[in-house]
Amino acid sequence: MKTMRKLYDYCIAELNDVIKYSKCAMQYNGIDPDLSRMYYNLAKGEMEDAKMLHDASKRLAAEKLGGEDIDPRLMELWEEMEAYKIDMMGKAKAYLDNAQV
Repeated sequence: MKTMRKLYDYCIAELNDVIKYSKCAMQYNGIDPDLSRMYYNLAKGEMEDAKMLHDASKRLAAEKLGGEDIDPRLMELWEEMEAYKIDMMGKAKAYLDNAQV
Protein backbone atom coordinates (compact mmCIF):
# COMPACT_ATOMS: atom_id res chain seq x y z
CA MET A 1 0.00 0.00 0.00
CA LYS A 2 2.95 2.36 0.57
CA THR A 3 3.87 2.25 -3.10
CA MET A 4 0.28 2.89 -4.13
CA ARG A 5 0.10 5.86 -1.74
CA LYS A 6 3.37 7.24 -3.12
CA LEU A 7 2.06 7.00 -6.70
CA TYR A 8 -1.15 8.73 -5.62
CA ASP A 9 0.70 11.56 -3.85
CA TYR A 10 3.07 12.11 -6.77
CA CYS A 11 0.19 12.10 -9.25
CA ILE A 12 -1.74 14.71 -7.24
CA ALA A 13 1.41 16.87 -7.07
CA GLU A 14 1.82 16.65 -10.85
CA LEU A 15 -1.84 17.55 -11.40
CA ASN A 16 -1.48 20.58 -9.14
CA ASP A 17 1.50 21.65 -11.25
CA VAL A 18 -0.59 21.24 -14.43
CA ILE A 19 -3.11 23.68 -12.99
CA LYS A 20 -0.41 26.09 -11.78
CA TYR A 21 1.40 26.17 -15.14
CA SER A 22 -1.86 26.37 -17.10
CA LYS A 23 -2.89 29.43 -15.11
CA CYS A 24 0.46 31.03 -15.91
CA ALA A 25 0.05 30.20 -19.61
CA MET A 26 -3.36 31.89 -19.59
CA GLN A 27 -1.99 34.87 -17.67
CA TYR A 28 0.73 35.54 -20.25
CA ASN A 29 -1.37 34.73 -23.31
CA GLY A 30 -1.53 37.93 -25.35
CA ILE A 31 1.14 39.61 -23.21
CA ASP A 32 4.16 37.40 -23.87
CA PRO A 33 3.40 34.56 -26.30
CA ASP A 34 6.77 32.87 -25.77
CA LEU A 35 6.33 32.79 -22.01
CA SER A 36 2.75 31.60 -22.41
CA ARG A 37 3.89 28.79 -24.72
CA MET A 38 6.64 27.80 -22.29
CA TYR A 39 4.18 27.50 -19.41
CA TYR A 40 1.75 25.57 -21.60
CA ASN A 41 4.49 23.10 -22.56
CA LEU A 42 5.43 22.70 -18.90
CA ALA A 43 1.78 21.99 -18.08
CA LYS A 44 1.59 19.41 -20.90
CA GLY A 45 4.70 17.67 -19.58
CA GLU A 46 3.29 17.54 -16.07
CA MET A 47 0.05 16.05 -17.43
CA GLU A 48 2.03 13.31 -19.16
CA ASP A 49 3.85 12.61 -15.89
CA ALA A 50 0.51 12.42 -14.05
CA LYS A 51 -0.84 9.99 -16.65
CA MET A 52 2.20 7.73 -16.28
CA LEU A 53 1.82 7.71 -12.50
CA HIS A 54 -1.91 7.04 -12.81
CA ASP A 55 -1.33 4.15 -15.21
CA ALA A 56 1.26 2.65 -12.86
CA SER A 57 -1.18 3.03 -9.99
CA LYS A 58 -3.96 1.27 -11.93
CA ARG A 59 -1.62 -1.60 -12.86
CA LEU A 60 -0.44 -2.01 -9.30
CA ALA A 61 -4.01 -1.88 -7.96
CA ALA A 62 -5.09 -4.58 -10.39
CA GLU A 63 -2.19 -6.77 -9.26
CA LYS A 64 -2.50 -6.10 -5.52
CA LEU A 65 -6.25 -5.74 -5.09
CA GLY A 66 -7.40 -8.14 -7.77
CA GLY A 67 -7.42 -11.53 -6.13
CA GLU A 68 -6.71 -10.90 -2.46
CA ASP A 69 -9.14 -10.60 0.42
CA ILE A 70 -8.82 -6.86 1.16
CA ASP A 71 -9.94 -5.12 4.34
CA PRO A 72 -13.15 -3.24 3.34
CA ARG A 73 -11.92 -0.06 5.07
CA LEU A 74 -8.74 -0.13 3.02
CA MET A 75 -10.74 -0.71 -0.15
CA GLU A 76 -13.04 2.21 0.72
CA LEU A 77 -10.05 4.49 1.28
CA TRP A 78 -8.53 3.41 -2.04
CA GLU A 79 -11.80 4.11 -3.87
CA GLU A 80 -12.06 7.58 -2.29
CA MET A 81 -8.47 8.38 -3.24
CA GLU A 82 -9.05 7.14 -6.77
CA ALA A 83 -12.24 9.21 -7.15
CA TYR A 84 -10.43 12.35 -5.97
CA LYS A 85 -7.54 11.69 -8.36
CA ILE A 86 -9.91 11.21 -11.31
CA ASP A 87 -11.68 14.46 -10.39
CA MET A 88 -8.33 16.28 -10.22
CA MET A 89 -7.34 14.85 -13.61
CA GLY A 90 -10.52 16.29 -15.13
CA LYS A 91 -9.91 19.66 -13.53
CA ALA A 92 -6.27 19.73 -14.68
CA LYS A 93 -7.29 18.72 -18.21
CA ALA A 94 -9.84 21.55 -18.33
CA TYR A 95 -7.19 24.08 -17.29
CA LEU A 96 -4.75 22.66 -19.83
CA ASP A 97 -7.37 22.84 -22.61
CA ASN A 98 -8.12 26.47 -21.74
CA ALA A 99 -4.43 27.37 -21.71
CA GLN A 100 -3.72 25.91 -25.14
CA VAL A 101 -1.81 28.42 -27.26
